[in-house]
Amino acid sequence: MGIRDSIRNAKDIKEEVIDVPEWGCKVLLISLSGTARDEFERKMDDPTDEDETLHLRNITAKLLCATMYDPETRKLVYDYNKPQDVAELGQRNSDVLRRLFRKAKELSGMLDEDKASLDKKTKK
Repeated sequence: MGIRDSIRNAKDIKEEVIDVPEWGCKVLLISLSGTARDEFERKMDDPTDEDETLHLRNITAKLLCATMYDPETRKLVYDYNKPQDVAELGQRNSDVLRRLFRKAKELSGMLDEDKASLDKKTKK
């Protein structure tokens, strides 16, 4: 088997079922693929902004909409492309959202160095 086959067959997408007692359920968090992460980060940029400011409003809910699945059906719970879904999830308890957000970032390899890079763009 060649290198491409090894890469293609790798089981490198991370996932973890998280108990959320506050919601009375469990959710499945699945890491973003490279393509999905690039798309997520692209949507944080507004190409019409000349100052290249990132749009981080409701970023916690946005990331969770992209990574939170029903553990039984393995379907996304919320649609990241629907502002009403992002807004609805964003209305939940901030402590619960932060806990899930941290785990989603960890699974997707979003490191503190990445945050520092984002912070620079938001302060321009």
